[in-house]
Amino acid sequence: MIADYLFMFAWGLCVLAAFVGWGGVVVRTLGTVTDDVPVDWGLQAGWGMALLLLMGGLLSLLELVSPALMIGLTLAGLVMWFYDIWKTRSAISAPDRYKIILLICILIPLISRYAAAVHFTALSCGDDDIAYFPFIARLLDTGTLIDPFSLRRLAAYGGQTFLQALVGAVGTEENAFLVDRGIAVIISFGLTLGFFHDRTKLGILPYALTMLVIMVLPFPMLNSASHITGLALFLTLFRTLQRLPGSAMPNARTIWLIAMIVAGAASLRAHFLVAAALAVACYWLTMALQNRNEWKQSVLALTRIAGATIVCLLAWMVLLYRSSNSFLYPLIRGNHRVEFENYSASLDFDAHFQIFANILLDAKLLVFMVPVGLFLFRRSYPAALSLYIGALITTAAMAWVFTHSDVDNIHRYVAPFLNAAFIATVVSFARDARTPTSSSGMSSLPVGDKIIGGVMLVLLPFMMSKDVERLTDRWGKVGLGQAERALYREIQASVPKGKKFMAVVNHPYAFDYALNDVSTIDVAGAASPDPGVPYFKGAQAFKAYFLNMGIPYLVVGNFDQPGACLYNRRLWKFHLSRDIPVWQMGAKYYLDLMDNLGELKASEEVIFQKNGFTVLELKPDGSD
Repeated sequence: MIADYLFMFAWGLCVLAAFVGWGGVVVRTLGTVTDDVPVDWGLQAGWGMALLLLMGGLLSLLELVSPALMIGLTLAGLVMWFYDIWKTRSAISAPDRYKIILLICILIPLISRYAAAVHFTALSCGDDDIAYFPFIARLLDTGTLIDPFSLRRLAAYGGQTFLQALVGAVGTEENAFLVDRGIAVIISFGLTLGFFHDRTKLGILPYALTMLVIMVLPFPMLNSASHITGLALFLTLFRTLQRLPGSAMPNARTIWLIAMIVAGAASLRAHFLVAAALAVACYWLTMALQNRNEWKQSVLALTRIAGATIVCLLAWMVLLYRSSNSFLYPLIRGNHRVEFENYSASLDFDAHFQIFANILLDAKLLVFMVPVGLFLFRRSYPAALSLYIGALITTAAMAWVFTHSDVDNIHRYVAPFLNAAFIATVVSFARDARTPTSSSGMSSLPVGDKIIGGVMLVLLPFMMSKDVERLTDRWGKVGLGQAERALYREIQASVPKGKKFMAVVNHPYAFDYALNDVSTIDVAGAASPDPGVPYFKGAQAFKAYFLNMGIPYLVVGNFDQPGACLYNRRLWKFHLSRDIPVWQMGAKYYLDLMDNLGELKASEEVIFQKNGFTVLELKPDGSD
């Protein structure tokens, strides 16, 4: 256990270094945007992540992803990082005592946060076990991401899965949280700290403020999807825009750099494209307003960036179309069933506006909008303001569309760019409001800096206690043991190799996707190829649909087993009795799915049955 943990701990750091190494490739090919400010390691890691996401789309489309390839990409980035370190070794100076103390104070909470994410207990088995973990297994087993019955697949191009596969190539699904909760936290810290490029003259402020907004600022997270990775890429976008010289017409290299970052963010989640695109559009609109004689150049630059973004995202878009019949979800619905209204409903304007206002005025969201007021006093931060405008418009749009949601869910979806806008604004104003000190020694620090440093030292135990709790609670535990994994292999062995089957079980990631084309239903009723799974029409309609889709086998779990996660009849009967529309509507679909599969168990040929699992072979009526 200890050896496995230490190995994954070290491998995660290799992936982090690989991001920085691939970022060096970006620097050498696309430049630094501005030559007078060097590229710090945090920004270089953000650029490297964006480049790998660009490569990931093409590799996934061509079905080339494999554990060996992901290991090779990581090691190649690691080698390039070592090369960059070797080249700049003469510029590295030994830190003084003050800097060593400061470094220790920074590294301790960062390491504790990272260490807790190496083996992380899934917070949402209905999301991770059913959708996100199987995506990782599917990508590494088949080289691509084809899952036409999955709503989560339809709502994300696949970039987060590709990043997780860099870790999963040498680990398991147990390590899926490491990219988001560990590596991305360190990158976000570096991105924020790197904004203070003159921090040697600012005393302790850059370090204390960065620690505060990255490690202490509340961030809603539920599963292994793109939370902090999204934050990192939006901070990368801000840092890149902030470096621009203010010209209305950037050069071709800068256009491709910005496009790659926007496409990288969009590859994580579909709605990230909206926030990132709006931020870029607002930035060039600001340029047009400041230089009214250059508005044509601003429009032309924006057009070129839009075109370059489509090119950078094209592979992911084509792959999504192959999987779920949509290039651009939700504008193009693809396999999303029109009749499924679990997340939104038709309401009159008054009711709709009331829900909208309640969400936006809730303290959980409102507190992150407070720094917008700073722009009333000073408007010289176009990159931060543009990011905020894009974040606020996207947040308002999601609050308006998802009428069956609540503030917690909305906040979780918008936090990556809303928190990034908050951080970008706060650090922009804080940096310029602070008068530089003449010395970096502790004795010469202003009283205010010493107080901030003391506060951070006091907060360190509280910042680390939750991480230690997660680590100790997780130690020695696994999400799925060897005996359960062996059972899943036995189940799959009952299905002829190469044949398609639909798996309605709680841990489909334990299957080998290279042996069979495995389909899963992660949100009952939400997504399926035309004409759609025929809910509420009986078991024989289900059978006819699956046979028509070329799926002759069904793997069904025990829906009445205590402790089961998503496919749990008792759970959905409970939700059906609750007066919460989003859960009531979902319960109807899940219960109908379970009822129909239960009927098919009684009418179709059972070819395997063990420990509550049943494998059915569907045959056309009239056949032997």
